[in-house]
Amino acid sequence: MGSKLSGGNPVPEIKHIAELYRCLALNNFPIADSLQGLMLLAALPNKWDSIAQLFMQCSNLAQVLMFANVRAAIIQASALIDQSTEA
Repeated sequence: MGSKLSGGNPVPEIKHIAELYRCLALNNFPIADSLQGLMLLAALPNKWDSIAQLFMQCSNLAQVLMFANVRAAIIQASALIDQSTEA
C-alpha cells in the first residue's frame, strides 16, 4: 500500500507491484482489480498527477479503474512526458 513509483521507467516497478498482487492472490488474499488500479494511481509520483486526474474525471470509473488500464495509461504517459523533456 505504501509503494511509490520513482518517476523513471515505470515498467519494472509496475511488474513488481503486479507480482506482489499475484502472490497475495496465491495466498488466498486477492485484491479486487479496481482496488489494485486505485492503489497504482496512489503510487504515482507528482509529475504524473495528470494520469490520476484523467481517471477521476471518468463518468464510468467503476468500469475503467482496472490495474491493466492504469498500467497502460502510466506507460503511455511516461513515454510522452519523457519525449517532451528530451525536446
